Amino acid sequence: MKRSSSFMMIVTLFLLFPFVSCEQGGMSSKNANEKISISVPEVVFDSLNYDGGEVVEGAKVAHIFKFVNKGKKVLTISVRSTCGCTVAKLAKKEYAPGESGEVNVVFNSHGYSKNVTKRIIVTTNDPLKSKIYLTIKTFVKKYIEVSPGLINFQDVTYNSKKTVSVFFKGIVEKNFRITGIDIPAQMKESVSYKIKKMSNENSIYKVDFTLAPKNADIRSFGYSLIIHTDSKQLPNIPIQMRGTITGPIQYYPQAISSYTERERNFAYTVNFTSKDYFTIKKASFDFGKSDSYGIKVNTVKQGYIYTITVYSKYPVRAGIHGKLNVTTSIPVQNRVSLQLNIKVK
Repeated sequence: MKRSSSFMMIVTLFLLFPFVSCEQGGMSSKNANEKISISVPEVVFDSLNYDGGEVVEGAKVAHIFKFVNKGKKVLTISVRSTCGCTVAKLAKKEYAPGESGEVNVVFNSHGYSKNVTKRIIVTTNDPLKSKIYLTIKTFVKKYIEVSPGLINFQDVTYNSKKTVSVFFKGIVEKNFRITGIDIPAQMKESVSYKIKKMSNENSIYKVDFTLAPKNADIRSFGYSLIIHTDSKQLPNIPIQMRGTITGPIQYYPQAISSYTERERNFAYTVNFTSKDYFTIKKASFDFGKSDSYGIKVNTVKQGYIYTITVYSKYPVRAGIHGKLNVTTSIPVQNRVSLQLNIKVK
């Protein structure tokens, strides 16, 4: 009896199995054939690049980049330029499906020359175009080309001379004259110039600027000169001038800036050399005497080479922040100050 009952149960399950399997297979097939539609914004620009051609320095290059939202949801968009010379604007930040918009871009060519490329960064909520780059290109012609654009004397020793030549060439302004040059009052005694016209067909000038320090103010400097011309478009041409006037005494390093480990002693040395005979009269901290730090002056070659060592008297717990002042026997460089910045780590 039990055996007959078990047999009937097996037969019943066997007959039902195809129906269950078929039903499950039908559900799977139905899901596979379903089409899922995703609604997203889609931004499409008519162009991502614009060539403004040739312009004269100072001109503004403007272009409108047009776009449309071809998606099925609201497009959110924002723009920003990569430098202050280029401005990008939008009328608004959100655009409905099918709605068009514009990115207005204006590039100011003042201060630029030759090939220039500027980019605008566009950020959107389009999942496939979250960041887009718009490019505006142009070739900028200067009225008057200046080369080099910087008068860099670098290092010039007191009582010596150094000359840097600058060329002025008419590009748009074919014929012009240099009518004068303004030297800053602080440098009038030390800087002179000579103007030479190199070509009569097109205005090309060579100006030699000579730095011959005539005062005892040893320092680094940076000033702007003004070149005056008879050009109506460019009557004043500014050009930067910089350099360092050094005294007869050379020292290295020019600042003591370093790290030292806590609970350890340290010592840092500065080398002083000169071709002229000199002595070091005094070396001191600008914050006065210290119980924790000391200064030692060593003579390497009497009158020509010295070293000054700043050291800790005990294992350090705090650093030094101030100046090391050195008094010498040379009148034009009787005081040298070095920045002290020793940190404890």
